[in-house]
Amino acid sequence: MWWIPESPRYLISKDQPEKALDILAHYHASDNRDDEFVQLEFSEIRTAITLDKEAEANSWIDLVRTKGNRKRIGIITAIAFFSQWSGNGLMSYYLSAVMDNMGITDPKTQLGINGGLKSWALIVNIFMSFQVDRIGRRPTYLISTIGTLFAFTIWTIISARYAISPANGLGGAFVFMIFVYGTFYDFK
Repeated sequence: MWWIPESPRYLISKDQPEKALDILAHYHASDNRDDEFVQLEFSEIRTAITLDKEAEANSWIDLVRTKGNRKRIGIITAIAFFSQWSGNGLMSYYLSAVMDNMGITDPKTQLGINGGLKSWALIVNIFMSFQVDRIGRRPTYLISTIGTLFAFTIWTIISARYAISPANGLGGAFVFMIFVYGTFYDFK
């Protein structure tokens, strides 16, 4: 469109810095090319374009080119995999159905448990955010991972025992293990 000027970023990328500077000066400083803000914005755009061009020279193969990068990719992949397969989906998506299967069918009770879980998660997350520097990232993650493993295992055993022979005490133990699991999950 002839009445709208080109973008300063576009002009700089096409080796027309003078036109870009004129546009910045016109719209930001009443045509004063020496304005501090205009010069700062102009230099930021030039730096960003230079960095973009340098980044284009990299390829995806750089992620696995060195032993250190392969190790980092493996760690990132493992964290993503274990986070998805930690059992948290049951709490996020199917908690109501799981509680129904455990004999906890009252909607108010389910709402109370769910609200309690979310409130407890907030408390644990805030508390742990202040403890990471003291405990360390790796121990925190390992405690969380191992704790969720054991809590989820016990949770599964309780659910299986309830399926075999429904008993009133198992519902309370189930709720307790959900809170234990949630505590360890929220550790990280």
